[in-house]
Amino acid sequence: MRKLNVFFMASCGGLTFNLSRLAINLKKVGHKVVVVSEPGEEENGLFEDLIHSGIKYHKLYGLETLSMNMIAVSRTVGEIIDCHDIDVIHAQGIRDMLVAFLSTKVFSHKKARIVVSIHSLLHGTPYEKMATFFGSMLLNLCADLVMPVAETVTKKMITFGLLKNKAITVYNGFDLDFFDRCVRDKESALQMKYDSSQILIGYVAYLVPRKGHKYLVNAFYQVLKCYPNAKLILVGGGPLKNELQVLVKELRLEQNVIFTGRIKYADMYRLLHYIDIYAFPSVSELFPFAILEAMAAEKPIVATDVGGVPEVVKDGTGILVPPQDYIGIAEGIKKLIQNPTEAKQMGRKCRKLLEEKFNLPKIAFDLTKCYNLALTRGK
Repeated sequence: MRKLNVFFMASCGGLTFNLSRLAINLKKVGHKVVVVSEPGEEENGLFEDLIHSGIKYHKLYGLETLSMNMIAVSRTVGEIIDCHDIDVIHAQGIRDMLVAFLSTKVFSHKKARIVVSIHSLLHGTPYEKMATFFGSMLLNLCADLVMPVAETVTKKMITFGLLKNKAITVYNGFDLDFFDRCVRDKESALQMKYDSSQILIGYVAYLVPRKGHKYLVNAFYQVLKCYPNAKLILVGGGPLKNELQVLVKELRLEQNVIFTGRIKYADMYRLLHYIDIYAFPSVSELFPFAILEAMAAEKPIVATDVGGVPEVVKDGTGILVPPQDYIGIAEGIKKLIQNPTEAKQMGRKCRKLLEEKFNLPKIAFDLTKCYNLALTRGK
């Protein structure tokens, strides 16, 4: 397949780390990659990794908001497109796509093709259906190819008007090589002591209502009645922290629930290596990276049946329960504790499925096919 000059717009806030790893893997398969993102790294040194990998990186204010500044941002993007002779612009969402569209139509001589990954559609909010409808119309107008991150999302968007011939599901990918290097690295800023007799249950997510932390805390309260040696580790920061700490105190779980706050990815990967069970109680998702991270660590998963989660947690890799069902979450966790051999088998199946279907080099190859397909199409 043809090797391309790819302009990668990675202005998606919490996704920036994983998108940067994807950009590095696209470079490895032979593409020339240029990345643009808002200033403000998710982690120190993240964008230095891009430069070290031979990827041109541009910091650009205004990508994450739609405002009158959009014209100036689009003009700068157009200059970057022409400077690097870009073939394909890979936008991360509709906002990036609008900037790319304006850039190619008005400010660039190159007229690069536009492909769009869909990571979010205001899911879990009252505006989800409206966002899906209007988003689909905009995608029909502006994009050459649309790549929702889960099959359920693709089908839903087609139902709301997205042209079927423009839609191809491309899952989120995970950098297993980077994960394994982090786990092997003994250096860690995270200082936590573990007793081998304890049962460690982990969850990594921003502390906001739709991530379902309160259901997990209530589920853990039920688990602790049967397994007083269990501990729950909640990784991440966010506005819900105080409310969750109050709930933990009301249930008298202070000695068994640990809030780590936000930690570096490398430390989080090492932490996942030590837990026994991964819980995922979210009430609304498209296709979460957090599930892939747990799979990389070979952990059995108890997850809610939302969005694209059933496309991953299947074939013996975990247990699915209805959203907001804290009793179901508790029963799932207890089942895994009661059957440690089965739980370990689930964890191994998780890793195998990740290696076969979601490993980043495979996703980079899938994207390459999409880029080449986009080049054969006109708007």
